[in-house]
Amino acid sequence: MSSSAKKTNKSSSLHKKSIAIAAGVILALWLAIDAIGIGGNIRFYAKWLECGQKPVVEAIDSIGPDYGPFYYHSPPTFSLFRLSPDQFCTPIEAERSGLSAEKNNWRFPHLEAAGEENPFLKDLKSSQ
Repeated sequence: MSSSAKKTNKSSSLHKKSIAIAAGVILALWLAIDAIGIGGNIRFYAKWLECGQKPVVEAIDSIGPDYGPFYYHSPPTFSLFRLSPDQFCTPIEAERSGLSAEKNNWRFPHLEAAGEENPFLKDLKSSQ
């Protein structure tokens, strides 16, 4: 083998190792960010295993006094970051905690179907 071919093989091998190390560092950073709670994927998939189905989550854009009702939605299966909102196994659990099924209106269809009372009406009656 000529010396230039050896240099090319050595350079190619070094390049592959550098790419593998960089990918490993990126993966480790992503897992570390996720593990401390910012990413939220580990928590999301653990909840999925706990529930036996994909959980519903509180919508991030519903947080704040001027944004309308607090509501839940079905999140995407994969997301780089999930910002750790509240997670529920079923829509009725989310509705029991006071989250609406709709973004623009207070609706609790699963509670109504089960014959349960709207959590806000329950609070109003108990305060009277």
